[in-house]
Amino acid sequence: MNVLAIYTAEPGICVAAEGPRGSFLLAAKGRQQQAEEILPFLETAAEKAGFALQETQLVTAAEGPGSFTGLRLAYSAAKAVQFSSRCPFLPVPTFSAWAHSLQDIPDPLFCVLDAKKKRFYGQFFISGEAVSGVLDLTPEEAAGKLHEVLGTAAADSPDASAGRTVVLTAEHGKTLYTSGAFLPAWESLQNSVPEMHRRPVQFRFAPVHCGGIFSIIALSKQRFTRYTFSEADFAIGPAYIRKSDAETAYEG
Repeated sequence: MNVLAIYTAEPGICVAAEGPRGSFLLAAKGRQQQAEEILPFLETAAEKAGFALQETQLVTAAEGPGSFTGLRLAYSAAKAVQFSSRCPFLPVPTFSAWAHSLQDIPDPLFCVLDAKKKRFYGQFFISGEAVSGVLDLTPEEAAGKLHEVLGTAAADSPDASAGRTVVLTAEHGKTLYTSGAFLPAWESLQNSVPEMHRRPVQFRFAPVHCGGIFSIIALSKQRFTRYTFSEADFAIGPAYIRKSDAETAYEG
């Protein structure tokens, strides 16, 4: 199957293709996304995977949360492919792809993305299954929510050690600490959670490469098996968790 995927939820461009010649990944991390760059990246990836852009059978992208600009650019490029090839465009939630790429980890997983303004987008998973929706949190709110998740994990498991390890995943392992606000919250949490579980909580990072782009492909292909065409498919947009600064300023 000829598949193209785009990940621009964070600064940089990452595209992947699957086709007759196998899989191919092309990434330019840490650079500002430019709309005119994404389509050439897709053309190159498709060619390396053995098909032309107009022969695409499925296109996908990270649905969000993520950078407002990055998500818009990815959707614009994906829709250009969709119109030229008349293929389905089936996006995948950003954190679902991250969790899918780490689904073998049994410990509670907290996917986190810097949302600016000393806040973070986050979602909790256990064994690849979401146990919360996508949240827009301060560090303190994240710490409180983690209390709930750890308590649930311990209550649901016969293993006395369950719930004491939390995997913090981000595209870059340092994301949690860039604002300087998260570290005190987690230190406070580590001091209080042992009262619930009687042993220290361990935190570890599990970075996700290129937004788990091949998990985006895998999950999109799962959707494709149940896909029925609708004209409404051409009108889908990114999943924004909050309004952009421009929208907020306009309404104000």
